[in-house]
This record gives sequence, structure tokens and C-alpha cells, in this order.
Amino acid sequence: VCSQTTSSLIYASENPIPVGSNVTFFSSKSVTQGAWLFNNSLIVIIIPGNSIIPSIWSSRVTFDSNTSSLSIRSLTLSDSGLYTLEAINLFSAQLTLSVQGKDHFVIFPTNLVEFNDTAVFTCLSNGSVPSYVWLNGSSQVTAGGNVYLSNGNTTLTIVNVTRYDEGPFTCNVSNGVSYEVSPSVLLNISYGPSNTMIDIKPTSLNHAYRTGSNITLNCSAESSPPATIMWMINNVYLNQSGPQLQLLDVAPNNSGNYTCLFYNSVTLRFIMWRVVFFIVGTANTYSFTLNCNVSGTVDSIQWWRNGLLMSSNSTTILSKNTLILNPVQLSDSGNYTCQAINAVSMVTSSPYTVQVNYGPEMATIMGPNAATTGDNINLTCYASSYPSSIYTWYFNGSVVANTPLYVTPPLTTNMTGIYTCVAYNNITGLNSTANQMLTVVGKTGMVILMSL
Repeated sequence: VCSQTTSSLIYASENPIPVGSNVTFFSSKSVTQGAWLFNNSLIVIIIPGNSIIPSIWSSRVTFDSNTSSLSIRSLTLSDSGLYTLEAINLFSAQLTLSVQGKDHFVIFPTNLVEFNDTAVFTCLSNGSVPSYVWLNGSSQVTAGGNVYLSNGNTTLTIVNVTRYDEGPFTCNVSNGVSYEVSPSVLLNISYGPSNTMIDIKPTSLNHAYRTGSNITLNCSAESSPPATIMWMINNVYLNQSGPQLQLLDVAPNNSGNYTCLFYNSVTLRFIMWRVVFFIVGTANTYSFTLNCNVSGTVDSIQWWRNGLLMSSNSTTILSKNTLILNPVQLSDSGNYTCQAINAVSMVTSSPYTVQVNYGPEMATIMGPNAATTGDNINLTCYASSYPSSIYTWYFNGSVVANTPLYVTPPLTTNMTGIYTCVAYNNITGLNSTANQMLTVVGKTGMVILMSL
């Protein structure tokens, strides 16, 4: 008598099934004489009233003679294959079991420095013919630029990571019958400082402020971890750190180069941001009066500066036909007109130009502190002033130039010394002086940096 081969008579408690699990094969029909086989090798011999399990299976297999079900414990990958229940002279039922390994997700390393380090992710599955898809958040990761996929997409490599590569990253594994997602991983990427700036309050045209002002400087930068911030004025460190520097009741000697120095202790990068502002003291000691002389009946007089209607404030006094500027400020420069109004007419005067003379404020020198023999270097002197300053350069007490820019002749070692710039305003009668030390060494010598 021939037996019928079918797969619908038996089924597994779970299929596919993870490695290490237990599985039970159930039969819809009870078998009293036959066998369970794995890839045509005996697991259980079924005889009336008894069953025989070979020693190779006895520690992991349980057979229920009432239901003909077969249980296997602690599955390994080698347990994948064809399982058959033979009922002699009745039927032969077959089922293919897939035992799949657990997925592994590894990343090395997780603490990274922007533009320096490389992140390597590895996702492994012991399942049958898996496919891998990487996600950054909800977006699929594709190869290109600094992103590489290799080893059948099991390895994701990001070279020279940036702050935008933080993740979260996940690995999605599928094989047509199952789907698994790895735990998400966030990268800790240190970056910066970058995008630095200094914000000055209150704002002022050309960064010029009058004596007695209160000025607040705020430094900011993009940095992780947050950057340490230090302050310098005219290249000299101040005993102050933090993003804010407050200057109260400023005087002309507060003029100069203010520098924010940012430092990230993890990336080991630093950057500086500099701003120059001037404290104007000379113009504040003066007042200035304009009179609007009108014949005939006048109901009211209006004052205009640069086309804008003026009103009284702490430094501008409007009284009948008189305009008083006290104290005079740099912002008071401009074209003034007065406008006389009565019931039947309105007359506007010709413009009167007011130019506030000031300075020179603190002179500064830009240029190298050290050079080698044979070089020609540029030293530039600047001092805020109106009218523009007249500049004179001195070296060891002798005049060497009468221009803001001094280009040295080919340097020799005996040209080491102090270079002095004097800025002079022939209207205010004031001058301002700056000094810079220049060290000249031979081509093979050591460069020594000094500043005054």
C-alpha cells in the first residue's frame, strides 16, 4: 500500500524561529507506527505502545505518544532543515524549519570629533539570506560623499563625521519571512567652536562711543561641548572669562582691539573674533548753537537734520528759534535746516553743514612682530579721526615714513627694534601714538615674538 506525502498534516509552533528557542511539531493525525525524521535521519521510532529516541537526540527531544507531537529544545542553526512524520502505509508529512540567528549591531567608536574621526557601524544577522537597510532617523542612508556601505551593506562607514551625523541610526534586517530593527544609536560628536560673533550693545556707527557710555559685549559660538571664552584687549589677556564683558562709564583709554578667544577642550580647537571700537572724549567737552533768524510773524519753528525732523532729547535742546547740541556727539554731523511756519506760509532755510571734528583716537598697528632677514614687511597704522590723521613713522627716533602704510626696506638684523606710529589731527591739535616691537632674525634663526 502506498502512503501519501503531504505537508498540511504537520505544523510547527513557530517558523522561522530564533536560535536557542524551543519548537514543537504538531500532527493533525495520531501515528501508532512510524517515525519522525530530520533530513532523512531518525529522531523518533514510533511503535505501538512505545517510542525509541536515538541517544544523539535524547537530551533535547520529547515525543508525546498521545498526540504524536515532537518537541526539540535549545535549537541551533544546524537544526534548520526538512522534518518528516512517517505513518507506515498511511501518509508521509513534511515541513521545512528555519532557525535564524540573533542580529548583532555594533558601532565603534561613539565619541567622535567633527572632521577628524570615522564612525563604523556593523550589523550582522545569522538568518538566511538577509538584506540590510540603514536609517538615519527616518531617512534611508545611501552611499555617497563621506558615506560608504560595504560587505553587502552590513557595514556603514562615515568618514570625517560632522555635527549633522549624530543620528539616531538603526539597522533594518529582513529575509522575506521576518523583519527586525536594531536598537537606535546616537553619536556623540564634539564640534566647534565655529560661527563666532561679538554683539555690542548699544549699537553705534563705526563703533564710536562717547565718554561715560556703558557698553556690553556678548560673544557667541557654536560648540559642543560649550567653548571656554576668554577676553583680550590690545592682545593682553583680561582677568575675565565667560561670554559677556561689561564696560561701565568708559573713557578714551577704553578704546582698542577687543578679542574673544574661544577654546573647545575636546576638539582642541580655538578661534578668535575681534572688534575695534573708539571712545570719543574730545567732542563731549563742547556745545554748539544754531539760530534760525526769521522776519515776520512766526507761529512755530521746526529743525531738520539730514531730512529728518528733530525733537528735544538729553543732548539736543530746541528752544524757540535756537538749537543747542550739548554735548556735541559724532552723530551730530550732518546738514541742518530750520523751517518757519505761520498760518499762511512755510519757509525753509538753506542747509547748514555741521562737521564734528574729533580724534585721533587710540592708534593701532597691524603687522608682524617678527621677520627674517631680507624680508619686506608692511606695518599699517590707523587712528579714527576727522579730519583724517596725518601719520608719521619713527624707528629708533628717526622718521622713516609719512604715510599710514610703512613698507620696510629689505630687513637686516640691526633693524630689530621699536617702530612708532604717531597719528596727528591738525584741527583738534591732538595726537595718538602706538608702538610695535619687531624682531629680525637670520634665515636659520629662531623667531621670537614680543609685543608692547
